[in-house]
Amino acid sequence: MLKNTVHLFHQTLTPEDHRAVTQDILEAYHNTQLEEWDNNISLSGPFIEHCRNSLKRYAEYLWGEFDYLTDPRSEDGWAYVSNCDTYKGRNIHTHQDTCTVTGVYYLCVPDQHSGAIDFWNNHDQHLYTHQPQQGDFLVFPSTLRHSIQQNQSKQYRISINVELLAEPKFEIISHTKREAPAPEKPRSG
Repeated sequence: MLKNTVHLFHQTLTPEDHRAVTQDILEAYHNTQLEEWDNNISLSGPFIEHCRNSLKRYAEYLWGEFDYLTDPRSEDGWAYVSNCDTYKGRNIHTHQDTCTVTGVYYLCVPDQHSGAIDFWNNHDQHLYTHQPQQGDFLVFPSTLRHSIQQNQSKQYRISINVELLAEPKFEIISHTKREAPAPEKPRSG
């Protein structure tokens, strides 16, 4: 069983890449007809590939090398886009049906009240709250329950979510602290 731990890494995009990725996501968000309960838009392309590769490197740093597969049941990745007018309510959930390791990259974080992420144990006891900052990259086991607090800002908070499925599913008991790998430079596109 994976340890219920959250690991924080940080990645910085060039201002040009940040602006381009943010613009593409907001354009897709405004052009997508979402269900009343949904703020997620499916994404693919070079930036999602970069996020998935970063997640793989971080997971291997934390837990060692494994064979990772792309799960055909899930999208390449998705963006969660919200502001104070679009919050759909707390949804405590896991990703254990679709992956082994979950990664969340915070592309845009307007201010300190812009949608922290809460982590919960299997008995709905609160474990930890992370107040994201732009560039944070969280890595955690897919079995860890989590939920998003309301973004109280008029500006959009955008997080990019990617998943890895290990084959066979693996068990992690502990990890050894090592120097964090240097992030790769994302490819524009």
